[in-house]
Amino acid sequence: MLYTVLKNLLENALLHAQAAHIWISMQSDCLVIEDDGQQLIAQDIQHLGQRFWRKSAQQHGHGLGLALVKSLLGNYQYHLGFQQRQPVGLTIKIQQYIQN
Repeated sequence: MLYTVLKNLLENALLHAQAAHIWISMQSDCLVIEDDGQQLIAQDIQHLGQRFWRKSAQQHGHGLGLALVKSLLGNYQYHLGFQQRQPVGLTIKIQQYIQN
């Protein structure tokens, strides 16, 4: 499962965002993946992880990679979060849901 998650996230950064650099780190209780790829607008970020969504119809792929990652992580009680990285790129955080 971890292989599939990381493979999809890294391929997205390299192929779709055309990132030159990718950083992977641990921050407290979450895995953080950052890239310096093409900036997404806030509306685009809301759609990340939805089945069949692609920023452009001209991009390769079917829009299923992030949806698969989100579903796999959800099965193991993990949350997949996205936010803009300044000045360019995307930050992805994988964090386990906390039960009360």
